[in-house]
This record gives sequence, C-alpha cells and structure tokens, in this order.
Amino acid sequence: MKFHEDNKFRAAFLADDPSAVNAFVGHFVTVLGKMGHAQGLSREESEDAVQECFSVFFKKVNDIRPDVKLSTFLFGVFLNSVRETRRKRGRHESHGDLASIETLIDQQYDDKGHWKPGVGPKPIENVLKQEESRHLENCLEGLPEKHKTAILLTLQGEEDPKDLCHIRDVSYANFRQLLSRARNALRLCLENYVGEP
Repeated sequence: MKFHEDNKFRAAFLADDPSAVNAFVGHFVTVLGKMGHAQGLSREESEDAVQECFSVFFKKVNDIRPDVKLSTFLFGVFLNSVRETRRKRGRHESHGDLASIETLIDQQYDDKGHWKPGVGPKPIENVLKQEESRHLENCLEGLPEKHKTAILLTLQGEEDPKDLCHIRDVSYANFRQLLSRARNALRLCLENYVGEP
C-alpha cells in the first residue's frame, strides 16, 4: 500500500494493517530524518529523535482525534522530540566531562603555549552567533505548526516542492502560500530582532 493519507488509509492504519503501517513509517522515517537534520541535529541525534517520535506516536495513536491527520500529529510529536534532544544536548554540553574540555583547550594552543593561528578567543562573535541562533529557533518555534512544517520541509532541500505538498496533503498553490507566509513571518521576526525595516 502506498502512503496517501485519506480516510481509507487511516482506517487501515488504525486497524494495524501491516502494509499501511509500513507505508506510513517508511515514508516518514526519511522525511523526519531530513527535518531533524534541517533543525541542526546530527545524523545520530536525528535518528534518535525519529525513533523516540515513533515510539510516542504509536503509544498515542488511538487517542488521536478523528479530525486530526496522523501526519500532523506525527510532526507535532517529532518537533517535541527535537526540542527534547536540543535540551539534552544543551545540558550535556554545559556539563561535559573535564577530559573533553581539556582536549578542546589543548587543541587551541601550540607546543609553546601560544594560540594557534586563527584560533584565539572570540567571545563576542561566539555570543552573537549563539544569540542569533537562539533567536532564529525562537522565531521558528513561534510559527503556526502548518507554517513551521512547510518551512522545515523546504529547508531540507532534497525534495521537489511539488512532492512536499503531498506530504502535507495540500495543493501546490496552497503549499506555496504556506511557505510564503512562513518566510514572511520569519523575516518580520528577525527584522524585529535586528531592529531594521
């Protein structure tokens, strides 16, 4: 069975039809993996987030309201998995073991104890990059779910936008409108941050 989310597919999926379940999982493992990578996760982190997403999804699948698409619910669960992965990464990075910190410090100096060329401390640039990245993430998180999904699917850049509209089960024109609104909202959010029109 090929994945196309309609009432017939949903009924087969909820009845645990193996072909429907395999079509759904097979389709979205790749899509979610690419979305995780577009969100800045490493390959391993992305795979872990996808696995966690499907684990939660299958536990809650029978609780999904009939008016909510399976794919929409899956995307919501995945974005929560990505958020949790980032939170864990931040906690791990801020409390990393001393040996890895020592290794990083040693890599910045030559044998005489001087800074290696081009490595010296750049605290202002590092803080600005982190702040810009956090603001971009906040802007992205502030988007409505349908706009956020459209922009994330597009950021992965490996699929034709005409194919992406089928993932969201919308027309190509509607998908382009969602994407345009998402880009505009991000632009406005970032302009407010920078303070420029």
